[in-house]
Amino acid sequence: MFETEIIENIGRSICAFVLHIIEDSVNNEVIILAGNNMHGSYGFCAARHLLNHNVKVKIFFFEEKLELMHEVYLNLNFFQIFISFNFILLFLF
Repeated sequence: MFETEIIENIGRSICAFVLHIIEDSVNNEVIILAGNNMHGSYGFCAARHLLNHNVKVKIFFFEEKLELMHEVYLNLNFFQIFISFNFILLFLF
């Protein structure tokens, strides 16, 4: 299995877990803390899937954009294709 497939499967699983937790919630808002590592790429992938389910997502990303790990960079760019008005991304330097 390729690394991107693993990231996608983990992100989809995280999304399913979060949807299960918030299914009875009135406020569908999720905050994701992401770093410049594999877990950060899982967070971006999960956020993309959550947005597809109309969940409001806020991502706090703790890294400079110029120094991103390759997998995080790919997922960030793929995620930005799906940006909606329910999304906030903060780069903290």
